[in-house]
Amino acid sequence: MDKTITLAVAGSGKTSFIINDLTLDKRCLIITYTINNTRNLKEGIIKKFGFMPENINLYSYYPFLYTFCFRPFLAYKARPRGLYWDIPPQWTNRMKRDDIKYYMTAGRKLYHNRIARLLQECNVLEEINQRLEKYYDCLYVDEVQDFAGHDFNLLKSIIKSNVKICFVGDFFQHTFDTSRDGNTNANLHKDYPKYQEILKKSGLQVDSEHLNKSYRCSPTTCNFITDKIGIPIESHRLEETTIKFIEDEKER
Repeated sequence: MDKTITLAVAGSGKTSFIINDLTLDKRCLIITYTINNTRNLKEGIIKKFGFMPENINLYSYYPFLYTFCFRPFLAYKARPRGLYWDIPPQWTNRMKRDDIKYYMTAGRKLYHNRIARLLQECNVLEEINQRLEKYYDCLYVDEVQDFAGHDFNLLKSIIKSNVKICFVGDFFQHTFDTSRDGNTNANLHKDYPKYQEILKKSGLQVDSEHLNKSYRCSPTTCNFITDKIGIPIESHRLEETTIKFIEDEKER
């Protein structure tokens, strides 16, 4: 089964890469982190096919986590009343991880950043994979660089499922963490080669070549980023631009 992660650069066409791979004869699930990118993907899919195909389902991450992963297996036990979007109170960190109060407020709202840990604690990861295999042939995950903590561990578990896996992301555009939980994967985004090695050990083929050129950035900008910041990036564009450095008023 094809299982890959394509590590992209800024402006290389990550969304188009996923959309171009979609077909009408495969049951496809697409997961992305932000609501804005969910909108971009939906617009691109409709542009390609002229409509939103029934065989393609698109989720932002937390609706997928809650409705697809949590509710079928644990809702009848936990009886949640939705999600709690703020950071859990500090005092909850003193609680045992097998205590449901660690994962829910007194009003029975699930702490959003602890759902993946709860799925692991309740031993339903294999059942989630079986559910994926039942309903889908292909799984696409965009913005994978923002998956962290136990959410990253959930992705590693999903890689084991018997479906086509295609992850896409830009390591150097890591901005948000889906979840933070103590030291779990705390240093995940501090070392690019180590990050790639973790992905390989998880069962993914790592492709850092296919989307290594930017349509957005000029050759001048790409060379500056590579030379001065140390992020390898090339450009599809041919025209050169001028980079002007603005002096700090205090230094004049």
